[in-house]
Amino acid sequence: MKVIAAPIYFLYKLWIGLVFWLSLMMLYPFFWLLLQRRTTFPLAFQLKRWWARILTTLMFCPVVKEYKGNIPNGPFVIASNHQSYLDTVFMYLVFSDYFVFILDTFSLFSSVILFISDTLCFHNANSNFLLLL
Repeated sequence: MKVIAAPIYFLYKLWIGLVFWLSLMMLYPFFWLLLQRRTTFPLAFQLKRWWARILTTLMFCPVVKEYKGNIPNGPFVIASNHQSYLDTVFMYLVFSDYFVFILDTFSLFSSVILFISDTLCFHNANSNFLLLL
């Protein structure tokens, strides 16, 4: 069974990588333009929400929201557990109100390296096949 599942898993991860990077390259100029002025940040946020919906559809990976408590009205901090490189993208589907990520340079660099290594390498049979938030 592992022999059959490994190539399918690899092809699925390759598909995810292609969908993510090709769509990001197509939308990057729009993100860049919208993020040049503070007044267009909400438009960039809406574009990112739309992109996240497209990604989850093309990756066959629906995001299910489950509220276990009240979300405060004022400012608050969300700490993602980063089970995947796609956690950041999927956060746009979970929260509909405008928010900002706080990210340092090392985290950005390490997330790109993680994505490349995670996409191109085989994993053992115990690795997760679906992303669950």
